Amino acid sequence: MGGFIRIEKKILNWEWWSDINTFRLFFYLLCIANWTDGTFQGVTIKRGQRAVSLDSLSTGTGLSIRQTRTALKHLQSTGEVTVKRHAKFSVITINNYDKYQSSDTVSDNEMTGNRQAKRQANDTQSDSETTTIERIKEIKNKNISFEQKADELFEELWAMYPRKKGKDKVSKKSKRAILDIGHDRMVECIENFLTETKNREEQYLPYGSSFFNSGYKDYLPQDKPSATDNPDNLQFTDKGYPEGYYEICEQHGAVYEGSVVVVDIVKHPEWFPPKILEWLKTKYSFSTG
Repeated sequence: MGGFIRIEKKILNWEWWSDINTFRLFFYLLCIANWTDGTFQGVTIKRGQRAVSLDSLSTGTGLSIRQTRTALKHLQSTGEVTVKRHAKFSVITINNYDKYQSSDTVSDNEMTGNRQAKRQANDTQSDSETTTIERIKEIKNKNISFEQKADELFEELWAMYPRKKGKDKVSKKSKRAILDIGHDRMVECIENFLTETKNREEQYLPYGSSFFNSGYKDYLPQDKPSATDNPDNLQFTDKGYPEGYYEICEQHGAVYEGSVVVVDIVKHPEWFPPKILEWLKTKYSFSTG
């Protein structure tokens, strides 16, 4: 296997750059592809090809089988790779492989003293590593932003709750679940609780930790969409999302609640079926046009 691959900076404009799973799979395929012709179980594997299975790709990339299959379909749809299936494995061909991997002649020149070319190749590799690290940081920052929003909403709701005991015992998981429910429903939830317990002394109310970890669920308003709000007859989950919406966000590594989600929707409206996209536009009041 060659010592490096070449990634040009224009990959930042590649249509799959922002799709984490698809980019990860493509980058992995570039790294494991044969750089010289060979054979595998009697099948000729040429330069730029690799004998693989979904299991091996899933293990190598850390993606689930479903995520791996979806990412591979993306790469096939835009002509980045072709797949030929055999009885026990598949052979994936990276189209235009020579754009990413130096030819044997270049490698020989490097071995015989073409230090300038080698430095340029190493610089290119460093650029690729840098952009990959930056993308990882971007994902981490998005997750941090989600956690911050969960904390901010929790602080606002905590201030509304009368018996402020056990604040530090409210888990991050519970805070994320509350953010998923949304500001308006949680405010109404607490108002429902206060109305029902208005004649009860504070000492007999549950601790705030008990309420926000699970007790609030008994006071959530029933927020099923009406026919007017749901002209396309979407089917909704218990959390109030259209069926399939959460799975789409999970597939693309996208946040599915809060203002952050609008960024992904505006950039990638093609991820969502038309009916779900229209629902999102109504919920968050934005346009993809």
